[in-house]
Amino acid sequence: MSKLTKIKEYISDKLKVHSPNSFDGFYNSGVEFYGRQEYEKAIAQFKFALEQKDIQPQVYYNLALSYQSVKDYDRAIVNYNKFLELKQDDYDGLYNIALAYFLKEDYPRAITFFEKSIEIKQEEDGVKSLVLAYLNNNEQQKAIDFAEKLLENSQNGADLYYSIAKVFENKNSMNKDSTYIDFAIQMYSKLMSFDSKCFDAYLSTSICYAKKGEWENSVDFCKKALDANPESYEANNQMGLVYYCCDEIKKAIEYYEKAIKLKPIGDYKVYSNLGYAYEKIAQYDKAVKIFNQLIAKFPKFPAKDEIKNHLRVLKTL
Repeated sequence: MSKLTKIKEYISDKLKVHSPNSFDGFYNSGVEFYGRQEYEKAIAQFKFALEQKDIQPQVYYNLALSYQSVKDYDRAIVNYNKFLELKQDDYDGLYNIALAYFLKEDYPRAITFFEKSIEIKQEEDGVKSLVLAYLNNNEQQKAIDFAEKLLENSQNGADLYYSIAKVFENKNSMNKDSTYIDFAIQMYSKLMSFDSKCFDAYLSTSICYAKKGEWENSVDFCKKALDANPESYEANNQMGLVYYCCDEIKKAIEYYEKAIKLKPIGDYKVYSNLGYAYEKIAQYDKAVKIFNQLIAKFPKFPAKDEIKNHLRVLKTL
């Protein structure tokens, strides 16, 4: 066989594999469209792939993801189920079908699939999603029991337990009471008993008490966080916020200034809060300076026009 014939056969084989009218061709095209967030085009390509020979299970998974991305959860679930019929222990398939049910607010089915995914792999996202599904399904005790089991038996139980506490902390109560926050505080307290210098638990507890308006407790736990990590941007920023809410403005300024020194990029909120703090004690020049820094560093922050108008007033004082 001549060298030219070999080259022709090689090219012919490659064209067969990557032909646009083959399974691989349609599938790869769908993946590319999905990556560009052109989900309807991705769906069309994956459907064409399903009409070809030698289809692979992954096409059902990617078609389901595409449907989920356009919020067509029913079609997503159909295709996740087809994928799971072929790969029943696939973590991503189980997690994503659970997520689709969760987004449909079908919490019992979401819980079933989240629990199956957790049996395969105890990842933070899956753990947090299962707990939130329990809470949304009014199964608070199941969430607590699950957290305790992880803390006792999981290799990274303390980290997962902390993540679950954050779910409780951030869960909004329909009655606007502090039930979930109180559970979070109890969980953070338990973590402190494992490690007397548990910085994250101290800081999160301070935030919880601030949400409840219990400023003295918030200050106490923020001090513990700062004792554990004096150079923490987050803890200094939190202490600034707490003192501002307590109307101890000079102390608030001290901590806001330190937070900015620790992390000059920071976020727009710390600059905004510091600007208003200086204004509150009539240090208008410093307030103007901070607000100008805010506009320069964060040109797309939400209240940009409001701050610009506010600056015009400040400059007259």
